[in-house]
Amino acid sequence: MDALPSQYHEEAVPWLGRVIRCRWTQRISATGSLVQRVVPDACADVIVDDDGAAVLVGPATTVDLPLLRAGATLWGLRIRPEAIGAVLGVPADELTDRSLPLDAILPCSVARGLTELATDPSLVTEPTPGPIAARLVDTPIDERVRRAVDGLLASAGTLGPICDDAFLSGRHLRRRMLEEVGLGPKLVQRIGRLQRFLALAESQGHPYRLAWLAQAAGYADQAHLNREVRALAGVTPRELLSERARATLATAGSGSDAAARVG
Repeated sequence: MDALPSQYHEEAVPWLGRVIRCRWTQRISATGSLVQRVVPDACADVIVDDDGAAVLVGPATTVDLPLLRAGATLWGLRIRPEAIGAVLGVPADELTDRSLPLDAILPCSVARGLTELATDPSLVTEPTPGPIAARLVDTPIDERVRRAVDGLLASAGTLGPICDDAFLSGRHLRRRMLEEVGLGPKLVQRIGRLQRFLALAESQGHPYRLAWLAQAAGYADQAHLNREVRALAGVTPRELLSERARATLATAGSGSDAAARVG
């Protein structure tokens, strides 16, 4: 059996669950570099490479295709959509589709703390005193935005009920989403539908029943699924599922893009 080109593992960070979705590690096979297809998930990622360089990859609106070198190891923290602006201290839409050095966004002490949290597994289970713990534990999250993000990622319906549940008008919801998430409501809803499709397909396994998956994920029909997956992932649904099955071994977690997001 051929070695997998990439091995991926993620784990929850219990004491930071309200702002950090997971900590992850990805190791690329020594036998060759990997062009990885990374599809939008509405999150931002802190990514640290072998040399200790840390970057912030903002929320994405479309597919990214980074080249990962053979033998590389990457560590990351995935920031929840509703926490991006609050954790990083800048309007989230300034980070959309961008990759920046982490210390260009955050004070050096905080950037260093996030880098240590990403790379040191002993920090996952319990907090350590310092600027990073103080900043993340006490990060104020707009509860209205959190409720809206949860609704948008889970629902394929109209925006009216989501606005009502968040106690925001449609215009106000869009403004707050751009400030805190970096993406508008409609795009977050489309990303949620894509992620549901991937989760359902990967739980179902091959052979994939695309018509059933389209309906279960909230698409109008299989043609709608095809258009949306091409727009967000750059390939057909079947090509995307086959590529992910070949490229990545996800050893933990669900409901998130099982791949490093490298800018």
